[in-house]
Amino acid sequence: MTIKRPKKFKYWVFGAAFVNACLCMLGAFFLLGRSVKNDVDITLMERGSWFKALVLGIDEKPPRDQFLFIDVSRDKQLVDILDQDGFPVGNQAITDREKLAELFHILGKKPKDNPLILCDILFDSKSPADSALGAAMVKLPQLVVSYSFSEDGKGLIMPVFKQVKRGIANYETHNNTFMKFRLVYKDTLPSAPMQMYAITQGKTYQPGTFFTYLNNRPIMTYIGTNLRIRNYDLFDAPQKKRYNWIRLGELLMFSEDIPKICKGRTLVIGSFNNDDKHETIMGDIYGPLILLNTYLALIKGDNIITWGWFLFMFFGFYFMSIFLFWQVAAQSTRFIKWLNYWLSRGLFKHVLRLLTYAFGIIVMMVVSFLFFNKHLNIMKLSVWFYLVDSALKYFYRKRGWLPPLLKDAEK
Repeated sequence: MTIKRPKKFKYWVFGAAFVNACLCMLGAFFLLGRSVKNDVDITLMERGSWFKALVLGIDEKPPRDQFLFIDVSRDKQLVDILDQDGFPVGNQAITDREKLAELFHILGKKPKDNPLILCDILFDSKSPADSALGAAMVKLPQLVVSYSFSEDGKGLIMPVFKQVKRGIANYETHNNTFMKFRLVYKDTLPSAPMQMYAITQGKTYQPGTFFTYLNNRPIMTYIGTNLRIRNYDLFDAPQKKRYNWIRLGELLMFSEDIPKICKGRTLVIGSFNNDDKHETIMGDIYGPLILLNTYLALIKGDNIITWGWFLFMFFGFYFMSIFLFWQVAAQSTRFIKWLNYWLSRGLFKHVLRLLTYAFGIIVMMVVSFLFFNKHLNIMKLSVWFYLVDSALKYFYRKRGWLPPLLKDAEK
């Protein structure tokens, strides 16, 4: 059968490919602005992270002397649990706020040397030391306290301290695995990493129609955090490569040296124990480290929509779309005949076409992460390519722009 295509067929292909690439960009940004909801994306993000860090050896580590991790997991105090009428009905263990007040009081004596402090502690109940702690917190303008949504996700568990900067610590999961961090909620509620970024960089966010803007630059509201500092780096790495960490009670034993120890460092205060350990694509990681790594991702610009990354995405979809709309019509070689035969075999023809476009999407995901530090969760777009491909094959064969399938030609 002779295949005849219109003289302007190639112009139709290039134009249709451009339109499809634009649609794919819209679909990609829609998916990037949502949680990861399928195991394929998770597997690719996980394997890509391990391959980049362990095989390629590309594992960016911030300087060790920039941080001090302060563990409060063994510094507890008992407070009363009150009923609705204010009567005690039991006790609960909370972080020792007297020790925190002492630490913050020491740090607040020299305002010029105030470090950036992330305090990942849920201050949801009152204690006798709250007055002293609150007074010490007010003197630390670079302190950020985390808080979270309630279990039903409808309300917020507000900290008892109202005059300190606070940020939401919740993150997105799939099968209880940390996947993405949302930077802003409801356009007005910043996350803890976003608050930290605003303090150190002096830049604020502005909600927009399609994107959130940070210092007038478009960013992705959801960020697939690159976990640069992990549990291993604090506790299991060789001594010379470990980040500095200390228990709160032990640090207070050197009260006179605390300003010197903390000067020029970011302090990360929280529980580095099993009670605040979370499953991620890079293994179990403590909650404070997830917040810190998201802040570091902001500093590195991992979520900024740069022109280079935008053009890479567009042309990736564009070249895939050219392949999609061109629909190879060659029939002369033995390979093409063999392929044409198998493409007519039941379910196999659908699986092969889907895998072809899935491979193209996977290549884009890998390149995006390796060269732009941006995790993508766009595997669902391979289904779109498959559906368009199926429709085009039917349309092209009706018009005689493609040879019939082998089983149809034999009839």
